[in-house]
Amino acid sequence: MRFKIHPEGRVIVSVATLIVAVVVFFLLRMDIAPWNWIAVAAILLVYSIIIRFFRNPERELNRDPDTIYSPADGTVVVIEQ
Repeated sequence: MRFKIHPEGRVIVSVATLIVAVVVFFLLRMDIAPWNWIAVAAILLVYSIIIRFFRNPERELNRDPDTIYSPADGTVVVIEQ
């Protein structure tokens, strides 16, 4: 399974990657204090949430004519006229 980023999020992910790299680099070059490691862990957690938000997973679709697909990974709850 390939890992893809949605085109709308590529700029945001690129900027976030640059910011995370610079901040983590400087935090780790400073004194090795416990709060540095906590800050690095928090930054990487936020970064992983950003990556997960903009991911674009591959979908496996059944080519069944009786199947109704919902947009954005949702669930069709009701169909009304």
